[in-house]
Amino acid sequence: MTSPSPFFNRIAHKYDASVKKGPNYAARIQRCAQWLGPHANVLDAGCASAHITLDLAPHVAHIHGVDIAQTLIQLAQQRAAQQRINNARFSRASIDDPQFDHLAGTFDAVTCFSLLHLVDDPAATLRRFHHLLKPNGQLILEAPCLADFSLPLRALIIPLMQWIGKAPPLVYFSVPQLEQMTRDAGFDLLESTIYNPKSSQQALHARKPATP
Repeated sequence: MTSPSPFFNRIAHKYDASVKKGPNYAARIQRCAQWLGPHANVLDAGCASAHITLDLAPHVAHIHGVDIAQTLIQLAQQRAAQQRINNARFSRASIDDPQFDHLAGTFDAVTCFSLLHLVDDPAATLRRFHHLLKPNGQLILEAPCLADFSLPLRALIIPLMQWIGKAPPLVYFSVPQLEQMTRDAGFDLLESTIYNPKSSQQALHARKPATP
């Protein structure tokens, strides 16, 4: 699979302008804030231009946003400076970058929104999240389970959008496959649901056990 970073660098400003913060978005932030708590050290994987990252920042102790697209990271840093948010930092990197090796077992939570279908190996990414979390650390994840989408969308529309440069490379998995990958990575699955039917995002809340 080719890297999706050129695609997201190209559409970064358009993507940033398209973010809508309606009732479902506000409910997501409230839900995450309740789960995380004010003392949490959080990694936001695939932070994009940091709308979610910065809206979570006032509810946690520290949050570190990571994305592979440099333009999105620049937008995130600009937004943080404009909003004068000091407990958020950003890195242009993939989640498996060695720069994070020394942070293994240091995060209270990993948040991951609309990323898992964009990585080469979702199962390996989930194992990486587990590695970076403290015992009892939380995983809050939302992902489209593309294998469950309609056949015309999977076989015709998405390939056409990719061919004309309107969609990045994608990985297909079903809801049961996502749930099993999460368990296989070592997590206890606390919840698997769809909070916002319009988004078609499966929402998972999982926890790294206190003991191996």
